[in-house]
Amino acid sequence: MTPPLKFLTVFTALSLMACSSPKTTSEATAKPEVSTTKITGPVSVHRPGTGQTALPRAVIYKTNINVNDHVTITLTPNRNDIVTYPAPSDVGNFSTPIVLKDGWLLDRRGGIGPNTVFLTYTYSEYAALDEAPSRADLMRAIIPEARVIDVYRLDLTLNQALSDTTLVNNIISQGLPGATPITYK
Repeated sequence: MTPPLKFLTVFTALSLMACSSPKTTSEATAKPEVSTTKITGPVSVHRPGTGQTALPRAVIYKTNINVNDHVTITLTPNRNDIVTYPAPSDVGNFSTPIVLKDGWLLDRRGGIGPNTVFLTYTYSEYAALDEAPSRADLMRAIIPEARVIDVYRLDLTLNQALSDTTLVNNIISQGLPGATPITYK
């Protein structure tokens, strides 16, 4: 069973608009309604003019210490500011990575990369908060010694990787054929 992944992106709005029916003149001038639909799985992205839809690719990574149950945020390359952080409702036990062979982890939440840092908050502690901590509090909650040391995007969708971790482990055993390293310049 695939755990729910919560994404709220521009792509969601575009997907909702693409699925809507044509509007009449009176509907077009009416006040737009705000959708409260929660996204509970990977969001696909339609590439206009290509007839293709892109699904999120699976990402595997290694860390220098065990921080598997700790919330991640993304910093700017100079590590002086926060680029992204989750709302408490965006995380939970379903956010922990899947442990693979040789110290690799399968990212279930999305966003793991070289500028990812780990917080002192566990996923369950963070999910229990009424609201996200301030940016200053998040910066103070960074575990300074914890870091991502290797990140690869696989030639599998996230759903494929989640449903067949044996395949992912085989890819690791074979030296990551078809995988793309994720780095920042």
